[in-house]
Amino acid sequence: SVACGPPPHFSQVSARTMDWDFPLNDTLLVTPVGQAMNGGLGSNRGSHQWTSRYGSVVASVGAWLEKQVSSRTGELFDLERDGATDGLNERGLAVHLLELEATEYPGACGAGGVTYYRWVRYLLDTCATVNEAIVAMKDICIAAVRGSDGMDHGLHVALEDVSGDAAIFEIINGSLRVHRDAAVLTNDPPLPAQLDNAKRYAGLGGDLPLPGDVDSRSRFVRLSYLSRHMPTSASGGNMVAYIRGVIGNVAVPQGVPDPEDGHAWPTWWTSVADLEGLSYHFALATGANMFRVDLRALSREEKFREGASVLMLDPRDESLAGEVSAWFVPVSSELHLI
Repeated sequence: SVACGPPPHFSQVSARTMDWDFPLNDTLLVTPVGQAMNGGLGSNRGSHQWTSRYGSVVASVGAWLEKQVSSRTGELFDLERDGATDGLNERGLAVHLLELEATEYPGACGAGGVTYYRWVRYLLDTCATVNEAIVAMKDICIAAVRGSDGMDHGLHVALEDVSGDAAIFEIINGSLRVHRDAAVLTNDPPLPAQLDNAKRYAGLGGDLPLPGDVDSRSRFVRLSYLSRHMPTSASGGNMVAYIRGVIGNVAVPQGVPDPEDGHAWPTWWTSVADLEGLSYHFALATGANMFRVDLRALSREEKFREGASVLMLDPRDESLAGEVSAWFVPVSSELHLI
């Protein structure tokens, strides 16, 4: 789930929960300026090429993916480049990747191909604003990819920038749909159907009471309602606290089943991005602390500079608390083998 608030001018904080049926060995990465990137489709297969313009902090499932073989390249996924699901760059753009089973990717990408495991990186690496991201999407084609488990995933993206602008990208019937009328996102159905459903509930146009279960539609309704009533403050710390309260209302406790399929899809972690203060806050659902990464500190320490190494942090370290920019270590260390 993703929330910003309050509309119509979305404030400069956003939050998301990562809900899945098993833990994905998530790590945090610091990615520098000047990293050569490609779309992950393999050589001579139409991969888009780019070089990162902006440094960022991302949450990544790369440590889970790196043990699997990409259906596109025939090689192991790349820990440094594949698997970003969430993040904030040094220009104040935040990007969030969530499941959407209704997604239908194009049948083939003739050129400009980028797998969905590199979608977040492409946007954070190359864009400073939502408007730039909308333009940048015209240059690429999002491609499905499978790992050794044989699964591919339908996904959609929410993004926000420091000006308060926001958008949602969905790929339906092979075509990109750009939505500018919402800054709340959960999972299925696609956004237009979610918005229509939400109108049936009190405070959103209807008279039904707010739903309390963990179904995607119910979470969307609650986030839509709560984000409208979130107060504003000149204090970044206050805004982070306010939106944590909103996103916490849709976090799924361990063991709680989805009412539709009876399967548990618990929340494994929560992030909050302070787009104006340039800090990325992160908390594991199985841990006691929420810590933060100060992107301005990373910049002062030259960890975003061109030629710097990609750095990693294991959020399962129970000693993490407060500001943790100094705790990142090079990916080349043994950390990712833990």
